[in-house]
Amino acid sequence: MSSEEMALIKKYKLHLKDVKTIRDAQEWTYERWGIYDEHLALADIMAWLGEEIGELFKSYLNEKYPSIWWMNREGEEGIENEIVDVFHWCLTGVSRTGGDLEESLLKLEKIERGTSILEIQSKLQEKYGEKEFKQIIFHIGQLYGEACSSYLKGETSNLSKKLVKIVSLCLIASNLLKMNLIEVWKARPVPGK
Repeated sequence: MSSEEMALIKKYKLHLKDVKTIRDAQEWTYERWGIYDEHLALADIMAWLGEEIGELFKSYLNEKYPSIWWMNREGEEGIENEIVDVFHWCLTGVSRTGGDLEESLLKLEKIERGTSILEIQSKLQEKYGEKEFKQIIFHIGQLYGEACSSYLKGETSNLSKKLVKIVSLCLIASNLLKMNLIEVWKARPVPGK
């Protein structure tokens, strides 16, 4: 990595601490593309998202059924980090399609512009109450399948809508895990990586 790229990473890490809203997170992700994601096509992003959804499912099974011999593998990140990774790749995917994640989430969940991610989590908790985690994972998987179908048909606006719904489910799952999604996302060495 060149010294110029290292300077950009340092700059983006400094700006990361100021990220509070969905729009902030999307803008931060968009700005850093020149370093990490510029070479990724939408197909790559969808593939990474699929891998992370699979890891989320495995993490859920590992916590729910710890005695399954093939589950307890080294390097397992746990449900919290897998939810964060799914959130990140949805954020990146919506950005890559030219969508506005905050605007779409506002319409979907009837939330005011500029609301912090933690406040959105709280509002979704009030709106949806306690959901079963298994339901959330299954719904994420279903939406991912629909997003892939939209991708293959070239329907990027429909693809973006599915990713927004997955983000909403990530926020609901974060409530169940008693986790501040944005703070955990920001704490990753490189968010989403």
